[in-house]
Amino acid sequence: GNKSHNLVAVKHGLGMRIPEGFTISATTYGVLVAHNQLRPALDLLLAGIDLEFPDGLDQISRALMTLVQGMEIPDHIADAILAEFDGLALNCNESSPTVAVRSSALHEDGAHSFAGQYHSLLDVDRSRLLAAYLEVCGSKYSPQALLYRIHAGIGDEDAAMAVVVQRMVDAVASGVVYTCDPTATGTGALLVHAIHGQGLPLVGGATVPDVYSFPAGG
Repeated sequence: GNKSHNLVAVKHGLGMRIPEGFTISATTYGVLVAHNQLRPALDLLLAGIDLEFPDGLDQISRALMTLVQGMEIPDHIADAILAEFDGLALNCNESSPTVAVRSSALHEDGAHSFAGQYHSLLDVDRSRLLAAYLEVCGSKYSPQALLYRIHAGIGDEDAAMAVVVQRMVDAVASGVVYTCDPTATGTGALLVHAIHGQGLPLVGGATVPDVYSFPAGG
């Protein structure tokens, strides 16, 4: 996914510091869908979506998310994910680190932003990592994500879910940068929305941020 790719580019291309982590690939998601033989059921539910009946969309969304979050993870995949976590703990010199588990679906953070459409989970420890991974995968089928993909013309299998796992940072402040002001026309202003502490309440729309505007070229 683009999120994971961009993080690697920022780290190695620009030499900037980012929290250490690893990516569970979109291929892994595809393997799990095949292992659990979910594709026929997913396709049947998706075919039943009628945008004129939003209540029906919510019901289908819940059914899809339940299927994905209930997937069995084969031992060799579970062991590989936990081994990456253990390696991360070793590299960070922490016996029991916590991590952020974040979506990095195909098409996300590219031509289509998918901002706020998928779930992120914070302060996840080793014992909850696999369940958190499945929860983020399941958010691929949240009502807002389904609508976003339908309106963008993106097929279900073209939006496979990769997941980024990164060491948690005890943030003093967090923010979102808009490289182009989404509320203005033609200004080109760069906006920063910031809050104290961790950023999940900001991206989830649960709090009002401080807003800073920087004129184009300034």
